[in-house]
Amino acid sequence: MPRKDYAAAYQEAVQADWLSDLSLLWYPFRDAVLTAFRESDSTMKDIQVAHDQFCTAVLAYVDRGIELDMTEYLQSGAALDSPVPLMMSAADNPEKKAARAASHAKLTKAAPDPDAINDLALVLTLQNAARGL
Repeated sequence: MPRKDYAAAYQEAVQADWLSDLSLLWYPFRDAVLTAFRESDSTMKDIQVAHDQFCTAVLAYVDRGIELDMTEYLQSGAALDSPVPLMMSAADNPEKKAARAASHAKLTKAAPDPDAINDLALVLTLQNAARGL
């Protein structure tokens, strides 16, 4: 297998970066929609503004992808060798990860401390012994 020269390696790195930047488009738009529903007095208008900005950003992203010859890159299978996943699994979703961590923390906090249970059992045993039970 022939070695890639610097220009080819750099081009592939730039293409992989372009691919990973796709999520930078989705999440801000999603956040803008959610924020409009939570905080806006003119939800539809705010979402329309965010939508228009999102569409402009997507078109710029696509233009950059054309400049980088992303069609060839993606069809060649080079993207499969990239450390950047083409799709995000539910497990990769930052909000789901945060929710799982919060849930785990809540469960851990709510779980009884085994030492406290043993101490309580000892106290109850001593109280029962003192009462003559």
